[in-house]
Amino acid sequence: MHAAAMSWIGQYGSDDELRILDVGGRNINGTPADFFPNAEYTVVDLHEHSSVDIVGDILEVDIEPGFDVIVYAEVAEHTVDWAAHLAHMYDLLVDDGLLVITAAGPDRAAHSAVDGGPLRDGEHYENIDPELLADELYALTDYVQVDVLGDDVRAIAVKV
Repeated sequence: MHAAAMSWIGQYGSDDELRILDVGGRNINGTPADFFPNAEYTVVDLHEHSSVDIVGDILEVDIEPGFDVIVYAEVAEHTVDWAAHLAHMYDLLVDDGLLVITAAGPDRAAHSAVDGGPLRDGEHYENIDPELLADELYALTDYVQVDVLGDDVRAIAVKV
């Protein structure tokens, strides 16, 4: 994850004993886990890695709901299922739980989900339109914030 996205996520960090789910959170260039030092921190990712607790697609893995925070950082642009991911992750939150999202905005250059390098054959990539992201989140809840900084789209949604 690049530094600007990591820094933005950091403002939602907490020393509280929370249950955190990081979807697509394989540690490539750092992890938001450091922002939640007392949390039960679970990482779901498509790829095996020492930082991954559950290997698989969030739509297909068996995971108990009840998360205080779900981080979905730099994943949406790599999947056609991002809107379904949002709806499923929202269902996994506790009431007043927080969904924290960063994604590639309209101007970001395409890159691989595997290592950030060039796209591999057959790999999906599509920049995320901030208005479409807002529409998908507003379909779930009334408490949504979406903004754009440079080539990053950033959003939060609170389960109400």
